[in-house]
Amino acid sequence: MKIKKIILLLFIVVYFPHPNNLLIFPDNHDLDRFYSRLNKNFDNWKLGIALYMTMRGMPQFYFGTEVLMTNEEPGNDGQRRGDFYGGWNSDTKNAVTGAGLTDQGKEA
Repeated sequence: MKIKKIILLLFIVVYFPHPNNLLIFPDNHDLDRFYSRLNKNFDNWKLGIALYMTMRGMPQFYFGTEVLMTNEEPGNDGQRRGDFYGGWNSDTKNAVTGAGLTDQGKEA
C-alpha cells in the first residue's frame, strides 16, 4: 500500500462528527484473518496490532486474532469463522490453556 493511500485513510475520519467513536478492526468474519493477510509475518502482525491499538477510534478484535488464527484459503468464510481453539474435546490446540499453540501464538 502506498504511503499516500495510508495517510488518506488515516485522515479521512475528519468527515465524521465523532471520529473517536468509529469502530476500527484489522479483521472480522467477512475479511481474511489479519495474520493470514500478512503472510504469517509475526513482526508485521505485532506492528499492525500496535497501530490498531493506538489509532483514533475503538479497536475491535475478532476472536482468534490474539492467538494468530489463520485461514489458509483466501476468501473461505468457513475458515475465517473457524471454531476458537479449545472449544471442543478433540481440538489439538487450546487457547485458554496454551496447549498446542506455537511460541508466537502464546506471545501474541
